[in-house]
Amino acid sequence: MKSEKTRHQTRINEFWSWFCDVAEALAGNVENPTLLKDFDGRVRDLDPKLSWEIGPGLSKPWQLVISPNLDRDLREEARAIVACAPVLPAWEFHAARQPKKWHYKLELFPPQNLIPRFGGNTLKSVSGAFQPGITLQVVGNKSVENLAEREGFEPSVQVLARTTV
Repeated sequence: MKSEKTRHQTRINEFWSWFCDVAEALAGNVENPTLLKDFDGRVRDLDPKLSWEIGPGLSKPWQLVISPNLDRDLREEARAIVACAPVLPAWEFHAARQPKKWHYKLELFPPQNLIPRFGGNTLKSVSGAFQPGITLQVVGNKSVENLAEREGFEPSVQVLARTTV
């Protein structure tokens, strides 16, 4: 009879075998709802407490992160899964979220569809009134940049406003 550890390793191997089969299709459309639903189910089969993230890679076009989701007890589990990852030309794999390449630029879109973004990410909340004719300037410093490198940290934004004529 197979031990639980052997069965778990078999599930990991099956996951990566499946990923190899769909990696090209996923890279072609990382928002494919059918693939993402299947992908999510397969990660949850490995451990329902793990989280995952697909996005631009640091050294390859795409990265897949299988993360312990800030749960220290799952670190080794995530590392063990990623250690079994295949070598694929368009993909890199990580067992923790990687630091974002923040450019500390605040973008505001026209008032009718105000979508504030910071560092390429949509801001969850914004305070202050934004009106036509106002220039916004992001104030940043090295300490904010260093904090942003910590997993799970979302930097806050200080904005100075000045009128332009």
